[in-house]
Amino acid sequence: MKYIGWLLGLLLSLIVIIYIVAFTTFGNNLIKPVIESKLKENTDLPLKVDVFKLTTNYIKLSLSLNEKNSLHVDGNYSLFSQSFDIYYSCKFNELQTLASLTKKQLFGTLHTSGEVKGDLDFLKIDGISDVAKSDTYYHIELTKFDPTSIIAKVKGAKLENILALIGEKIYAKADIALDVNFKDIKPHQLDGDLNLHVSNSKIDYALLTKEFGVDLPKTEFTMDAKARLKGDEAVYLYEFNSNLAKIKSNGIVTPEPLALNLTYDVNIKELSLLRPVLKAPLRGKIDINGKVKGTKENLHVSGKSDVAQSDTFFDVTLADFKPKVVDAQIKNLNLTKLLYMVEQPHYADALIDADINIKDLHSLDGTVLTKIKNGVLDTKYISKTYEFKNMPGITFDAKTNSRLNTNSIDTSVDFNSNLATFDIKKASYDINSKTLNTDYKVKLLDLSKLYFVTNRDLKGSVLVDGRLKKDKDLHLTAHSNIFDGKVDAVLHNDDFTADLDNLQTLPLLDMLVYPQIFASSLDGKLDYNLAKKSGRFDAKLRDGHFTNNQMINLVRQYAKTDLYKEKFLGDLHAGIKKEQIIASLHLNSNNAQIDTKDLKLNSKTKIIDAKIRVEANKNPLTVTLKGNVEKPRIGIDATELIKKEAGKAIEKEVNKFLKGLF
Repeated sequence: MKYIGWLLGLLLSLIVIIYIVAFTTFGNNLIKPVIESKLKENTDLPLKVDVFKLTTNYIKLSLSLNEKNSLHVDGNYSLFSQSFDIYYSCKFNELQTLASLTKKQLFGTLHTSGEVKGDLDFLKIDGISDVAKSDTYYHIELTKFDPTSIIAKVKGAKLENILALIGEKIYAKADIALDVNFKDIKPHQLDGDLNLHVSNSKIDYALLTKEFGVDLPKTEFTMDAKARLKGDEAVYLYEFNSNLAKIKSNGIVTPEPLALNLTYDVNIKELSLLRPVLKAPLRGKIDINGKVKGTKENLHVSGKSDVAQSDTFFDVTLADFKPKVVDAQIKNLNLTKLLYMVEQPHYADALIDADINIKDLHSLDGTVLTKIKNGVLDTKYISKTYEFKNMPGITFDAKTNSRLNTNSIDTSVDFNSNLATFDIKKASYDINSKTLNTDYKVKLLDLSKLYFVTNRDLKGSVLVDGRLKKDKDLHLTAHSNIFDGKVDAVLHNDDFTADLDNLQTLPLLDMLVYPQIFASSLDGKLDYNLAKKSGRFDAKLRDGHFTNNQMINLVRQYAKTDLYKEKFLGDLHAGIKKEQIIASLHLNSNNAQIDTKDLKLNSKTKIIDAKIRVEANKNPLTVTLKGNVEKPRIGIDATELIKKEAGKAIEKEVNKFLKGLF
């Protein structure tokens, strides 16, 4: 009995201590700093407990979260029945300082107050709030702390305050009214209505122009949304109306498991209105309408559109809201409208057809066929942008066929224009390594039409083929059978090398529209660095002979030597550094020799400085050229060859010859 008495005494003492600590002023003062410390630790705020009072049936708690934000709780409770009747008041005057508590950066103010009544099994919360400067009333019912019913009426909420609350710039102002009456939101027992109305809108045109470069006409909008929840389904109707865009949608949504069966109709007169949402530089109009049907695992989105004045049809299958299967047909898409829509310059006019059939986007299995027709380059814009002169009219069309296969895309290209044709049998792009490997064949049909690029007269045609590889380096090979010989070239990053084999000078001079005065075979090599704009050209000339020209005729007449009968061998060397070219030429035969050293030519200013020495049967003739290549100052030393009068005749004829040459 003595031990039982001790045990009962100890238990009674423990109860008394717990009561004193938990439910008396003395005990509350002991617990208050402990509560404050724990709340600081969990909220990471400079929190202070101003008031803490707890009795067996009453609680009062006032917290200063920081200087501008406070929370107050005051009310009765039953410890044994676990029921509550508590008043609460929250005054958040600086939401931006509560990020550690809200877990999302919010701005502005929020005041709310109300009562919590019930027990742990069933609670009712009735309160009011000024969120977004509204007059808001809400009633929430919780069953075992899970919301089962929500009734809310929001009047006069301001869109600008909602945007400010979530940290967005105030692109528009509007009044918002919301009426929510969800009598039951338990799964499979949905019962309620929702009505949303947005009116009295005003757009901040100056801000849109500043932020997105959008210059919108005067715009007002309204928005209405209605939903009826019943059982497993929600039947809804949504409408957005403005002078720039109209959006309608209606249908049935099953929340869990998610299933959709709805229609949509989107008519946007000005896409730039959506820049704050799309975060993309779009403009112009677009109309889209179609259907959405299926579940989260297998959702079909189908529709048609007039994007860029096209006839576009599409059917997309989504798995977990990610596109998986894409089937689309695009007819007569207007390139001009498309370039305008994506805010690109007007490079060309054309119509585009496309047939897209992707069986699996994740594994990249499918095909994409495109056809460009009736293409016309905007020569006026391109000439102005790239400072071209006398650019001819250019028409074009093209076909591409792309095969998507897991980690690679293989594409063939057939491009045709009145300037050139461009063909690719297979361009392979490895998505993982980001490597492009392709063949190509280019034919320039009429070189005379390229004057706007070359700034010199050319004629004839050229066919070039080769391969291109681009990974961390660029490697391009080129081959052409030209001028009765061949050219093989390699471009590796900035280093360009070309080997010339057995080229005939007459067709080369003919292409350059130079007088065809010298026929020979040419073997040479060009090394050039694109970044440094410097390089070297070395060539050998063989089996060379002069064709009929005034200069050689004069030499034959006055030097009594027929250079037409001579067979020449020679060397040509040139150093290139930006626009400066320094060259030397040596030709020799059994009875004649022609030399020039350190010939200087500025390809940009077209200034030449050269001395050419012709020696036939040991009779010398020296010609000097200085000034602009189109009309150089010519000097002739022919005293040892002929009389002065003959020298003047030669000077006159050489002047004619050089004028034709340059």
